[in-house]
Amino acid sequence: MKWELLNGSKAQSLEKITDILLKNRRIVTEKEKKEFFSPTLPSKISLESLGVDGVEVKKATERINKAKKTGESVIIYGDYDADGITSTAIMWETLHQMGLNVFPHIPDRFEEGYGINSTSISGLKLKIKDLGLIITVDNGVVGYDGIDTAKKLGIDVIVIDHHTKGTKKLNAFSVIHSTEVSGSGLSWFFANHIIETPNTLELAAIGTIADQLPLVGPNRSIVKYGLTELNNTKRPGLLSLKTEARIENIGVYEVGYV
Repeated sequence: MKWELLNGSKAQSLEKITDILLKNRRIVTEKEKKEFFSPTLPSKISLESLGVDGVEVKKATERINKAKKTGESVIIYGDYDADGITSTAIMWETLHQMGLNVFPHIPDRFEEGYGINSTSISGLKLKIKDLGLIITVDNGVVGYDGIDTAKKLGIDVIVIDHHTKGTKKLNAFSVIHSTEVSGSGLSWFFANHIIETPNTLELAAIGTIADQLPLVGPNRSIVKYGLTELNNTKRPGLLSLKTEARIENIGVYEVGYV
């Protein structure tokens, strides 16, 4: 193998080559190097460390607990790409495990388009009369019209999204927002906050890789440990995909391209 080193660098040993490759990724301190090769366990990473507002987390948690007590219907409103689907699965499984009356909703790419919107919300309310709470995952941070419609219909909206915020204020009940991780990653960290060790890390790894997040920091943590879970998964759907793709060991390449 012939290494192509940036800036005319010369290295005679594997250790020096490693240092150059890390430096190219802006990883220079011993602490950063240690974290790169031995990432922190995802369960040890807090929402606050991702820049999520603790007040918003508290409001969202209390509203979810209220929905459990009242028995009202809850919709997890996701997206149709890999990150959106895994985000939806993570949050649906978490709330279902908690005992909520919760349903997943993946919008149709052609009929509904991306993100929470007025038409979809009105349709969901017609179908589910006692719908009182919608949680968006991997979307919602700029879903002004859809959230306004929900509010008019008496539905609270919790937004869990990693996309860039808009300039206007959202009428959401709570906004769980961070650009540090994928939508599925943020959903997993919130799930980890409200229940102990959710068994959905392999889904967060799929979403993180497929959404092409840089594999450093918390994203690296999700993917390193999530791939271990993915290779040992008992989920029938993932096992079928693995069989169909004729994959033995699943890594980043297999998730992203196979």
